[in-house]
Amino acid sequence: EDRAEVELDDIDGYPWLDKWSEDVESGRLFFLNSGAYQFNPNNTLVARYNFMKNTRVTGVGQFSLPSRAYDTTTTEQGIQLTETAVINKTIVNETRFQFDHNDISLDADNSTPTIDVQEAFTGGGSQAGQSHTIEKEWELTNNTSFAMGPHSFKTGARVRGVNTNQFSPQNFGGTFSFFGGAIPSIERFRRTEVGLDDHLPPAEIRLLGGGASQFRVSAGNPETDVSQWDFGGFFQDDWKVR
Repeated sequence: EDRAEVELDDIDGYPWLDKWSEDVESGRLFFLNSGAYQFNPNNTLVARYNFMKNTRVTGVGQFSLPSRAYDTTTTEQGIQLTETAVINKTIVNETRFQFDHNDISLDADNSTPTIDVQEAFTGGGSQAGQSHTIEKEWELTNNTSFAMGPHSFKTGARVRGVNTNQFSPQNFGGTFSFFGGAIPSIERFRRTEVGLDDHLPPAEIRLLGGGASQFRVSAGNPETDVSQWDFGGFFQDDWKVR
């Protein structure tokens, strides 16, 4: 397991600021399997599959409070297939296919704004939100090797593609920032909290030295989806002089 610790001074007038520590769990799962199958003396198939999953709690530590903790899950899967065919004594053909699927997911709560009190603490929600990045990659390759007299030829082609889908509602819940100055940032935040508890209007809270220094929020479409593919071929000749 991992340990995250936040330390805050217990200042007179701010009894709710205290030292705390929280244990966060992390886990990892890994699986790998491979096998081979011979269809006949000239054709063989080799398959391989791998799976990895890692989960952990992040977002806490230093000045970041427990309300900002969120789960991060990373999942990786891959499959590889290789078929080898011996056509005759001089010709060998090999076909390879590979597919990888990677997923990074963040399970954060951005339904409430983040409270950023400079040089004191950061609380509220985690603005990472319900985010994910999914990447799919595939590749198909075919190579043929054959000999002819003093020449050893090798020719082949490859086609591959990748798709990336990302959903990132970063800061969609907004962030209130409290800066220092004539009034320390922590005192500005305290006066804001007292004013809100007393149901004072925003203008009066600001006259009393409270109120956030800045508010930032993002909006729009948080999703992007991009695909790309390419194709290539080659021909090679190794000539031996006897």
